[in-house]
Amino acid sequence: VREPERVVEWLRRFGPERITVALDTRRDDDGVWRLPVHGWTERAERDLDACLDLYAEAGARHLLCTDIARDGMLQGPNLGLYRTVVARAPALALQASGGVRDTSD
Repeated sequence: VREPERVVEWLRRFGPERITVALDTRRDDDGVWRLPVHGWTERAERDLDACLDLYAEAGARHLLCTDIARDGMLQGPNLGLYRTVVARAPALALQASGGVRDTSD
């Protein structure tokens, strides 16, 4: 998240099947999905949509996305977020993370 150009280079160099981009995200008060960094205490320059666009355009194939507001809270996964991610970047194989409460999730 801090050095997206480096990740784009890795995708080209090592191939998109060998890299999973992992993005932790949290919705801010304005409804924008931000990407906290540094132990979730700072905010990255790009938001989730910008990073999704960048990595999808660079040929990424795998994404691990975590709604950190739900991580460990046992409230169920944020299906709305994950539907939005899939709609925005359908070529990415999504691994959803955060919020799992039981085996039905």
